[in-house]
Amino acid sequence: DRIDNNYLFFKINLPNRENVELKFKIPTGKRFHNIKKICKPIVYLNDLNELIFNFAVEVVIAMPDKQASASLNPNILGIDLGKVEPFVASLISSNDNSNIHAPFFANKKINKLTKQIDNLYDLFGKIVTKEEICIKCNQKKKADVLAHESKLILAKIQKLKHEQATQIAVNINQIAEKYNAIIAFENLAWLEHVGGKWNHSEIQSKTEYLSKNKVVKVPAAYTSQNCSYCFKHKNTKNKISYDSTTRKTKCKHCQQILDRDVNASRNITYLALISLKKKSDLDSKNKNCSCSASSTNQNPDLESI
Repeated sequence: DRIDNNYLFFKINLPNRENVELKFKIPTGKRFHNIKKICKPIVYLNDLNELIFNFAVEVVIAMPDKQASASLNPNILGIDLGKVEPFVASLISSNDNSNIHAPFFANKKINKLTKQIDNLYDLFGKIVTKEEICIKCNQKKKADVLAHESKLILAKIQKLKHEQATQIAVNINQIAEKYNAIIAFENLAWLEHVGGKWNHSEIQSKTEYLSKNKVVKVPAAYTSQNCSYCFKHKNTKNKISYDSTTRKTKCKHCQQILDRDVNASRNITYLALISLKKKSDLDSKNKNCSCSASSTNQNPDLESI
C-alpha cells in the first residue's frame, strides 16, 4: 500500500473480517523515497500455526540532501604543496560556495618524518665537512670511511622521503574522504626539480593512485600571488605584498593578511571549482546539442516501423 519512515504497510482482506492493515519494519538504515515495484505477498500458515507473509519490494532510496548537493556541486579540497609545510589544504563546501574552510595541515606522523630527515641532512653536512678536511690533510683512509658513511645517510634520507611522500598522500586522502571532496592540485608538470624538501610530483602521483575520489589539476600561475579574497591580480595596481620572513601576504586592495600557502590553497580550490563548473556547463551544452541533432535527423523509415 505505502512506505512511511522505513515501514511498509499492507492492506489485506481476511475471511469474515474487515480490511486489516499490517505494518512491517524494513531492516535498513536508509530512508526510502517511494515504492518502485512490489510483488504480491504469499500468505500461509507454517508448522507452528503462525501466519507467514512472504513478499519482495523494490524501492527508490532517497539520497540525503548533502549527498544530493555534493553529486551536483561537489566539495573541493585545494592542496598547496609548500616549501615550509608539507601541504596546506582548503575545503570549499558544496552547500556554500562562498565559504572556505581552511586550513588543514600535515599530521604529526609526517612532521616527525620531516624532523628525522632534517636531522639526517644536518648530520650529512657535518660528515661532508669532515671528509673535506681529511682530504686536505691527506687522510685518505679516513676520508673514504666518511664518504661511505655519507652515502649510507643519503640512502636513508631517500628512503624516508619516499615514506614521507606516501604518508602525505595518505593524509590528503583521509581529509578528502572525510569531507567527500574532489582533490585539486596545481599542475606542476613544468617543475624540473623535486620542489624543496618534498618531491611534489611523487606526492601528486601517490595521491592519485591511493585516492578513491576524483583528482584534478589547475594552472599553477599566480596561485600564491593573487588575493583569494578580492581576487586582485599580482600585476594590478593593488597587488598583494609578501613578507619573506613571516611568509605572510597582505592585499593592498582589501587589506587581508594571510599565510602565503593558505592563500595559494584557497586560490587552487576556487580555480578547481571554476574549472569543474565550466566542464559541467560544456557537457550539458554538448548533450543538448546532440539531443537536438538526433531529433532533427530521424529516419522516416524507422518512424513508420
